[in-house]
Amino acid sequence: MAMKLKKLFNTTKSKLFWLYIVFGALFTVLAVILMPFWKDANIDIFFAPWGYSIVKTVVAVALLLYVFLYLIKQLKKRTNNVVKVLGIIEFILLILIAAACLLNQFISFNVGTVGQILGFVLWIRGAIEVFRAYYYKDSESHSKYPVWQLFVTILLISVGTYSMFSNLLSDRAVLWAVTSIIALCGVISIILGFLKQPVRKAKKKVTKKEDKEEVKDELKDENK
Repeated sequence: MAMKLKKLFNTTKSKLFWLYIVFGALFTVLAVILMPFWKDANIDIFFAPWGYSIVKTVVAVALLLYVFLYLIKQLKKRTNNVVKVLGIIEFILLILIAAACLLNQFISFNVGTVGQILGFVLWIRGAIEVFRAYYYKDSESHSKYPVWQLFVTILLISVGTYSMFSNLLSDRAVLWAVTSIIALCGVISIILGFLKQPVRKAKKKVTKKEDKEEVKDELKDENK
């Protein structure tokens, strides 16, 4: 871990130091543009709604990644028909929510907050795991459903239910967190850029005595 941090904050001098400064400046400007401050203060500026719009886009992308990188693999592993059907229903619902989040950029309708969407994702996963626990059967050892998995399932349902019916994660809070992280990355990048800037070699100062000696040497060479 320490080695990775050293590589990340490597201050070795580089001719490409300016790239760090440019990217850092872009990240900082992006963070300022996306901050919810503009819309919350009702400032009439063209990029005011961009922050809240991008939150739903990020949620949609995260849902699609979850569905295609995790959920499909889980569906392939399931042998019980009931659990598999419930998994397919979960798959369809999450795809629909992701599509609604993307459409929300063009059509204004209530999709729910980030917290409510996250709560639903956790709740439905926990509910399906409850059915899997009921139908669970290991064909080789006939072992029972693992206790720790049952604990995690109950936790998913509890946290999911609370998140759905509370303002645990509002769009504003998530946006402030995201923009703060982007701004922090931008500032760190700028600092690294200046630290990586190569030190310019000092020019050698020529004294009057050295000038006179050089002239004498040149005259001697001409006389020869």
